[in-house]
Amino acid sequence: MRIVVTGSRGFVGKHLVNRLKSKADILEFDIQLSPEMDITSKECVSKFLSETEPDIVVHLAANANTVKAKEDPYFDFKINAKGTLNALEYVAKKNIPLIFASSAYVYGEPTYLPITEEHPKNPNHPYGISKLVAEKYVEAYCKLFGLNYIILRFFNIYGPHQNLGYVIPDFIHKAIKLKKSGNKKFIINSNPNVVRDFVYIDDVIDALESAIFNNPLNTALNICSGIPTRIEELARSILEIMKLDHIEIAFSQDTQGKLSILYGSPEKAYKLLNWKPKTNLYDGLRKTAEFMLRDIRTTS
Repeated sequence: MRIVVTGSRGFVGKHLVNRLKSKADILEFDIQLSPEMDITSKECVSKFLSETEPDIVVHLAANANTVKAKEDPYFDFKINAKGTLNALEYVAKKNIPLIFASSAYVYGEPTYLPITEEHPKNPNHPYGISKLVAEKYVEAYCKLFGLNYIILRFFNIYGPHQNLGYVIPDFIHKAIKLKKSGNKKFIINSNPNVVRDFVYIDDVIDALESAIFNNPLNTALNICSGIPTRIEELARSILEIMKLDHIEIAFSQDTQGKLSILYGSPEKAYKLLNWKPKTNLYDGLRKTAEFMLRDIRTTS
């Protein structure tokens, strides 16, 4: 099986390529590998896909930085929406199935919880808007050209190799610095009642693998734990893992532009992909912290 993975050098992409490289012929497409692997260029995408002739395309290439999306919505739209359209223009007309990595940001503020796939889509952030536009293109190309697809709506993914700038690696990094400095206060720039749904990277890769090797479903699925976690609980778990549970947690301000409560229902993925997350949050945090500590020792 020949599988093209766009965004193969991103957080999810690296893990997916590593998982699949012994099971299939993996063809990587990422701007980090070559300037000719530019997802925003229709010509680059079409040339690569026509030369590689894949059996399926896993489209992970995206701007996933929500701060960057807010600062530069055009940049975000160009990668997330136009980039998806570039891939669709080729795969739909060649009858190649597409797996599209979307986001829980497409839902906007929840009107009920847990969020199911049928929840209204009212994104209030440029990142969510660009992802929803991309989803609509995928659905339209299914109707227009008979494209087979699966949309996976990822909630808060975390795990080893995730860059700083995301809540869990940021919290662990802050705890590591706190341990070295001897400070007695863990300050978080957020509201303590913010709630998120965290899903470990290995479980996300399980879902992607199931989607790849099963028949396309022409539907969207939440990839989440279904377990709501308050940011304060998250911080306390990390401090406990780092043996800093005596440290005081202080919250300085609310975080603008982020949903206050967001957690999903994974029931549809359970049924259609036969997928369930295996890693509980505490174990996932421990594995991530151990990796970050090893990484610091290796690079220092």
